[in-house]
Amino acid sequence: PALGVTMMMPDEDRYSQSRLEMLDSMALSMGGRVAEEIIYGPDSITTGAQNDLEKVTSTARNMVTTYGMSFKMGNMAYGKSDEHVFMGRDFGHSRDYSEEIAADIDREVKRIVDERYNLAKELLLGNRDMLEVISKELLERETLDEEEFVAIMKRVEESRHPHDM
Repeated sequence: PALGVTMMMPDEDRYSQSRLEMLDSMALSMGGRVAEEIIYGPDSITTGAQNDLEKVTSTARNMVTTYGMSFKMGNMAYGKSDEHVFMGRDFGHSRDYSEEIAADIDREVKRIVDERYNLAKELLLGNRDMLEVISKELLERETLDEEEFVAIMKRVEESRHPHDM
């Protein structure tokens, strides 16, 4: 029922993620929305990126408010969690900062999300040939596993530099 899903399989068990890994993951998650905009134009984007946008925004907010991973906001945790979770809902989160700080947090979250979106766009525009080949393959076959994806990317890369073979 999903219209488009990208699943990344971990190479190893992980208990933590670095700032750069989180930023890379966010850019990857923006790929679907960016691809829609590139292929169909900004007026034809769909609701298909909803979950990706939620995840990216949540990750950026956690980087800023929980993990101290924002250079602008510093090594601080903003907001208190009372750790009372009921039926999967966190009712125990309270704000312990001013409206001014809240506005700074919102601006920093937006900056991070916009930066990741722009990186995804730059990468896809620079590799539009790969985007178009993969799009056609997905329209024909619906799913690609890692091996198939890598083989297609190699084929496109080789067609860019046929004299290097």
